[in-house]
Amino acid sequence: MNSYKDRLAGDSNNSPQDSNFDGLSRRQRRMLATNGAGTTGYNPNSGPRFTGANQEEMKGTVISMNSKQDISQQYENFVKKLRVLAGKTNPDVRAALKSDKPLERISLYTAKPDEGEYTTTVENRKIVDEDLKEMVMDVWKEENKEVGKRYRAYTEDLKKIYSIIIGQLCEGTMSELEATDNWKTIDDENDALALMKHLKEICYTDSVSKTNPCVDFGRKLRNFLNNRQDNKDAGQYLEEFQVKFDVLKAAGGIPITDKMIKYILKKKSELNWLSFEDYCDLADDDETRLAVIEATEQMFLANFVIENSNARTHRGVAGQLQDLYTLGGDKYPTTPARALAILNQYAVKKNSSPKPGTSNPNARGKPGGGNSGGNGRNGDSKDSKTENATAFVGLLYGRSVGPPHARNVRY
Repeated sequence: MNSYKDRLAGDSNNSPQDSNFDGLSRRQRRMLATNGAGTTGYNPNSGPRFTGANQEEMKGTVISMNSKQDISQQYENFVKKLRVLAGKTNPDVRAALKSDKPLERISLYTAKPDEGEYTTTVENRKIVDEDLKEMVMDVWKEENKEVGKRYRAYTEDLKKIYSIIIGQLCEGTMSELEATDNWKTIDDENDALALMKHLKEICYTDSVSKTNPCVDFGRKLRNFLNNRQDNKDAGQYLEEFQVKFDVLKAAGGIPITDKMIKYILKKKSELNWLSFEDYCDLADDDETRLAVIEATEQMFLANFVIENSNARTHRGVAGQLQDLYTLGGDKYPTTPARALAILNQYAVKKNSSPKPGTSNPNARGKPGGGNSGGNGRNGDSKDSKTENATAFVGLLYGRSVGPPHARNVRY
């Protein structure tokens, strides 16, 4: 097999393409071969800093084992940029990258129209409008005729994005990938999803330094817990926290305790119908159970965003929420979005001084806003519980039913 650099620099007869998913053009291959594939950081002896073969949307978004940034955080940033690029050209490719699963052709077909679309009921008799039925069925057939074309476009674009990914990886990362058992098959088939799966494993297992998995997880947990806002604005602070949180989840997830589960079941009104005992009886892969865990993880992140915020910048809101909780009130946020809203609400305006007593994380003041949640229980019947479960899963994942996808990465 040719080396990574040889493959990128070869095929000099290729001409540049126009698509966002272009493979490496002749100019890009020549640039990559000249500058050194995988060069990271600035090295006066290695020419210009390597910013990847794609000099447009993905420029500078590379995965390098020599970068000062943690490689798992590089991966998270890389995935976000890649999904944006995919979404611009083919939403189906973006969906596949987000779910880490290939798109099934059958999933693109629309269901056969319900007869209610062309029938009416008069005195308990169904009357079929034959003209309307023919029209509805013709539209349905035409829609499904396009499925083949749409699926071909998806498979072609997914293969093209494979070259984009390869062009943004350093030689060290490529060496790790090429050492995997099924690399030849992945490379021959331009399998972008399999490539991203192996890339994620490499980035999250700290294969560079061969760190003990227990130590590796401990470091990622510490990195998350010690993340401070300092002088960053609230939006940037939350984004960095989210990346470190996703890294931690991919490394094994946060420790979920029984107390945390009981708390979220009472805190979120959408879950008041579910008792802790009922939760424990759910199967490990039950979507309601997974949704509760996801909600708990999001609450965990939201609370730490508040806890580690800059007290002077946000008028000691963490201390204020703690005071209120001590007095029997609970305004802690349950989602990162709500946490950001609270930080923005309590942000000290520019050119103004913070109130006295808000110069440390334990500063106290007027209670802040947050999710009130609910404490009552209702819907004890099996049917109502099923309806509530479906509603909550849909609320959390933005859909009606179905298992959560890509729980390691949040978009």
